[in-house]
Amino acid sequence: RLQKLDYLTVLPKFSAGLPTYLQFNLENKRFADVRVRQAMLYAIDRKAIIETVKQGAGELLNTLFPQDWARAKDLEPYGYNPDKAKQLLADAGWDASQQVDFIYYYSDQMNVDTVTAIQSYLAAVGVNIEPRLLDPAAINQVYADGSFQMGFFANGMGLDPSLGSPLVVCGAKPLGFGYCNPKVDELFNKGLESNDRATRAASYQEASRILNQELPKAWLWNEVRPLYEERHCFARAGLNRRYGDADQPATGPVRADLLGQGHRDLEAELHAVVDLEHRLADERRREVARDRRYH
Repeated sequence: RLQKLDYLTVLPKFSAGLPTYLQFNLENKRFADVRVRQAMLYAIDRKAIIETVKQGAGELLNTLFPQDWARAKDLEPYGYNPDKAKQLLADAGWDASQQVDFIYYYSDQMNVDTVTAIQSYLAAVGVNIEPRLLDPAAINQVYADGSFQMGFFANGMGLDPSLGSPLVVCGAKPLGFGYCNPKVDELFNKGLESNDRATRAASYQEASRILNQELPKAWLWNEVRPLYEERHCFARAGLNRRYGDADQPATGPVRADLLGQGHRDLEAELHAVVDLEHRLADERRREVARDRRYH
């Protein structure tokens, strides 16, 4: 409907900076073999889920970073291949008779349907998950008591690839789940040594290749959201006159009040998130600088 409004330009697939993935406890021997994790990705027709269940609200992702400039171009695509998934599981000695406790916390219908689709695809290759919808407190308890096995999650990374470190660096708590590759840590630290994107890209792209092969998480897709923008300033001026604000400049984004209080709240929230991301990235750079002084 919004695309039919003559005063708005709608970008239907604007990155939300939100990688979505299957999460594994790598300290559980069932998931320690990378072939098992690779099989999970080959088993799931991610493209079909995006096009049907998610109605296009996602773009395939095969490594950690939602930022295109941080991803190498030669990654394994993990296209839908259930036969290959079955072979990898057989080679890894997977026991299909054992159920897998599979937790998630998104209760909206689209995500419930997504988990159901994932369950069906995995069952077809001999991975039998038992999905459980838990609230955040219950999930934290599962993490704390060591009983976590596998789940469906997402983690907001926003504007900078350095913000993905809590998922993959050595000793990351609570989301590392036993993954540790010192080379990945080294590349994350190196990526914070410069403000030049081209220089940083080399480090993050190398890390993206490692994570694409080792799959500490089985990345499914990056969430995308529609972005609305004023088509041209003349439309803006007309809107201002129409809504009794003729003195307001005919430039900038369309007035948020034309789209409702929810959009004004969202705009304020986005500004706060961007500010927080910048401060976290600055703090991370300072930590790296301190570490280098003392070691």
